[in-house]
Amino acid sequence: MVIYEVGIMFRGFPLIHSNNRHITQNKIDMISRLGILTQLFDFIQATYSEPLTEYLENKDFIIAFTKEKMLIYDANESENIIGYAILDKEKRIDKHISKNIIPFLEKTLKKFVAQNESKDLLNNPDFIDFETGLNDIFYKKIIK
Repeated sequence: MVIYEVGIMFRGFPLIHSNNRHITQNKIDMISRLGILTQLFDFIQATYSEPLTEYLENKDFIIAFTKEKMLIYDANESENIIGYAILDKEKRIDKHISKNIIPFLEKTLKKFVAQNESKDLLNNPDFIDFETGLNDIFYKKIIK
């Protein structure tokens, strides 16, 4: 299994991300790509009362995701913060996603929320520790 990219996004913007390879030959703007992912996630949330989906797949790629609610300094309500991973499609990938990818994303996202709740996420991007943690998915044996 090849993991191409992993990250945390908020309001369609990448807060932190790490990538292993180029996703496509024609370079798609990251903010545009993550904006589309955010819209897909919002659509799924609006369509189903409980999220029944942990990942979306197409012919070549799978996008696994998880979310947490987080109180932001400029909002009265909690907002979604989304952890995501983009990986190649292979047979029986659902077991790897549910046993490895989703738990990794959930653990990383919970830690991020705990350390950054009520902070200005878009104007104070000091998340180097988390970016290093995201690199663990590429270099350590998180995926078995």
